[in-house]
Amino acid sequence: IDTLARVYLFDEAQQLINEYEQQQGNKPYLPMYMALLSGARNKQDDLKAKEIYDQLCSIPNAENNALVAASVLLANTYSAHGNFEESTKVRQQLASVKKLAGVSWTE
Repeated sequence: IDTLARVYLFDEAQQLINEYEQQQGNKPYLPMYMALLSGARNKQDDLKAKEIYDQLCSIPNAENNALVAASVLLANTYSAHGNFEESTKVRQQLASVKKLAGVSWTE
């Protein structure tokens, strides 16, 4: 999926995702959609990015962290395309999301 998205073959990548999900009732796999969204960002295709983002948001039981990451990618895509108004709207929606504190240590 990632390789196809990197060369902007979104329809082929989406077809692979659909085939995967239809086989034996597989559930949607978020990293596949994130790879597609990343490819749309690299192409600066805000319409395709919004379409993929909407698909991500429609996945039942999607992890909140994945949706936050997808929102950031979408906002970055809008900014790269020069659509700062939409980027600001997405970022304002993120402002209400509670952030988890990161912790790290070494022994």
